[in-house]
Amino acid sequence: MQGQEEIRCREVGTDVWVYSVPVSTHESAMLGFANVTFGTHVMVKVVTRRDGRETHRISRVTTVAWKDDAGREQWTQFVSLKGFHQQQN
Repeated sequence: MQGQEEIRCREVGTDVWVYSVPVSTHESAMLGFANVTFGTHVMVKVVTRRDGRETHRISRVTTVAWKDDAGREQWTQFVSLKGFHQQQN
């Protein structure tokens, strides 16, 4: 994959997966942040099964630090993605 990094999920429990990736400069700008000093996404995926159908429930928490106009470091953390993907029968 040219220009893309491989993302490796880690299984931390039965049907529970996590991974983290840095927030790109482009994403920081799209999220409305400037002067970013730190940014990371942590993705959590839990696989559930019901009536023989598999569902991947996914949430992503983003943490960002930036310097404000006075030069002070500010931090925020928020859910930046939440959804699911259901297996097609």
